[in-house]
Amino acid sequence: MTARSTVDLESRDVTRRLPQYREVIDLYRRAFPSEERIPLWHMRLMSLRRDVRLRAWLDDGALVGLTYTVSRPTMLWLFYFAVNDAVRSRGYGSRILSGVRRHAAGRTVVLEVEPLDDDAPNIEQRRRRLAFYERSGFALAGYRIHEGDQSYSVMVDGPFEPDAFRRLVHWFTLGLRSTSFARE
Repeated sequence: MTARSTVDLESRDVTRRLPQYREVIDLYRRAFPSEERIPLWHMRLMSLRRDVRLRAWLDDGALVGLTYTVSRPTMLWLFYFAVNDAVRSRGYGSRILSGVRRHAAGRTVVLEVEPLDDDAPNIEQRRRRLAFYERSGFALAGYRIHEGDQSYSVMVDGPFEPDAFRRLVHWFTLGLRSTSFARE
């Protein structure tokens, strides 16, 4: 599989009819620890709404990544983003992110990253992830979101509306997940 321009990547809604469905679910489970995953039933239920999309990103039919986004008039929340571990470091992450931004069509893209905590066992991975997003035009927004036992720093690629994001998180979680939002 060779890296090509972003326009050559195909993105498709993930349904059980998608030939790569099982691969997408396997990637989701590999990429995110169980404490960071929302249940698949919740993802599928929310994906029935036109403003929530679970997408497979394909290069010549081969799965290169997945995204799960929630759209609002002023922002697009990139809730999950994973590149297939079999093709990492080949530029697919940047290409998928470009596709997400095209879909955002001028809205601010909001995402979450694990905060830099020197005591974290994956501190180097966290640093690389933060650097990738910064190279891609994202900046820390100065807010942190706490979801259950997990804490994440919020990053944005444009103007940020904290109250609108807080409302979006509350709507999306259906009140089933304990969340709080505060300045860092």
